[in-house]
Order: sequence, then structure tokens, then C-alpha cells
Amino acid sequence: MRQHVESPPRRRVTFKFAKTNVMKNKKGDVKKGTSLKKGDVLNITALLKRFPAVCALMLFGGSLSPLFSWGYDGHALINNGAIKNLPSEMKFFVKKRKVINKHVMDPDRRKGDDREEPVRHWLDLEYFGAPPFRALFEFKKPPREEDYKIRSGKLPWAIAETLEQLTEALTENDGEKIILLAADLAHYVGDGANPLHTTENYDGQWTGNRGIHSRFESALIKRYDSSVKIGTFSAVYVEDPLKFIFEYLIESHGRVEAILQADRKSCWEPGIYDNYYYDRMWGELEALINDCFSQGSFTLASLFYTAHINAAKNITPAGDSGTN
Repeated sequence: MRQHVESPPRRRVTFKFAKTNVMKNKKGDVKKGTSLKKGDVLNITALLKRFPAVCALMLFGGSLSPLFSWGYDGHALINNGAIKNLPSEMKFFVKKRKVINKHVMDPDRRKGDDREEPVRHWLDLEYFGAPPFRALFEFKKPPREEDYKIRSGKLPWAIAETLEQLTEALTENDGEKIILLAADLAHYVGDGANPLHTTENYDGQWTGNRGIHSRFESALIKRYDSSVKIGTFSAVYVEDPLKFIFEYLIESHGRVEAILQADRKSCWEPGIYDNYYYDRMWGELEALINDCFSQGSFTLASLFYTAHINAAKNITPAGDSGTN
């Protein structure tokens, strides 16, 4: 579990890497109606180029974990961006958008009652080696408990599990379950859109940026959420959801250093985070934050669409990214 202390001794873990076939589309684009298959590498940023982002920390079970992630406004932005770009036949999601948003913070509210919930909101990618984190793709399930008492997290597997449950609810045409599970899926995917949910340096505690999690995720977004831009795109059907989720989180992680650098550049006096600081942070990170929210909305829309298609075909989604 996470500990708010100096960097702990890192356990060296040896992995065997599986060979994967890499298929690249021209310009990294995926055309409407394209299926993403095992072996494909999705460059979400390249795809989105065509289309015109913590809150408090809570001490729980000896660990520190994000309590309200983006906050309601941030999670609702991602959900709204996803739903407005769904195919026309998915009218239920459009009709129930406000109700889904009403429940989008449910996973955070469960943290106080469910000791297993906090770890489902983040992933420390450093546990899986160095970029591009190829070891991650060996894990169809989370690492064993004894392997990540300090690090790891379960976010990608929480997303995949919720996707499977949503597919089952759609198959059964259970409206209440669909709403609640769509809200859960929106929340977990939204957490992944925040790069600081993908790193063991989640609060800048090892780089002189302590407190950056709440400054970036809560205070900055609260000030500028009305300026976040999520354009139009076409949701895609995902044949290997777990791999798709892994790629999403790895790309999100690639934005961590830019956030830390902007924090250092914007702070004119140590410990002073005033209007000047936040205005400059927004100026430094506006494009990055738009990417975070656009990527989150695209990923969520594609998973909603995948659940819709699989339910119609009575297919249970299953990531096939290896075993452990």
C-alpha cells in the first residue's frame, strides 16, 4: 500500500516478456468502425489530433489514497464528453446522462466502507519497470498481494472488471444496474485520465513537488473546468479491453513530468500557491489538460460502445494480455 514516507527500498522484480506483434496505422489514426485487436498498439493522442482535465488525501488503513480524484466536475466532464460522442443507437446513455453523473462519485464514497476500494483507483507503473512498461502486459490479473505491499494498484483491472459487469447488465437490460455500473466505469476511467494516478510519485513527494496532486487535480481544475475543451470523435470497438486500458494508462503516465515541471516553474515562492501560480499553471498545462480530458472521454466512450456491442452479441469481454 502507499506510504507517505521517504522512498522505500525498491524490490527488484524479474519478468519474462512476451513477444507482441505491433501494427501501426498511417498517422496513428483509427477510422470509424475499426476494431482494435490483440497486437495492435493504439496511439490515442495521434487519433485525437483530428478532434478539436486531488483533492484531499485520506489516511486509510495505513495508506494515503486520493479521496475525490478530479472531483465531481472533472469526472462529469469526462462522462459528458464520452456520452455526447456515442453512436446514435445508444440513446439510453444520452437519456440517463444526468443520472449517471449523479452516481459518478460512488466509487470514492465506498472507500470508507470497503477496504479493498482505495487501491482500485490508481496504478504505480514504476512497479512494472521502465517505460514503455512492457512487464505490465504480462498481468491479466493484478500482481499477487505479497508482490505489491508498497506499490502497484489495481486501476486497470478495476476498469476491465466493471466493463464486464456493465456488459452483463446491458445483456440483461437491467436499467438500474446499467446506470450504476456506467457511473463506476466513468469514474475509474476518469481516474486514469489524471497522470498522477499512474505514478508512485503521485504527490510529488520524491521530487520537491509535495502537494501537487491536489493542486493539479482539484484546485487548478476547479478554477478552469469551464475552459476544458473536449471535441468530437468516433468511439471504436475494442477487441482486447485490458490491453487498450494498459495503453491508455501508459500514455497518461507520459504526462507526469510535464506537470511536475510546470509546478516548479509556476511557484514563484516556496509554499505560495496564489492566483499567479494557478494562472501560470493553466498557461503551461492547458493543452495537456485538454488532452487528459479528451483521452479520458474517448476511452470511456469506446468502452461504453464495446459493452453495447458485446451485449448485443452476448460476448463477455476479456483482456488477453498474458497470465501471472
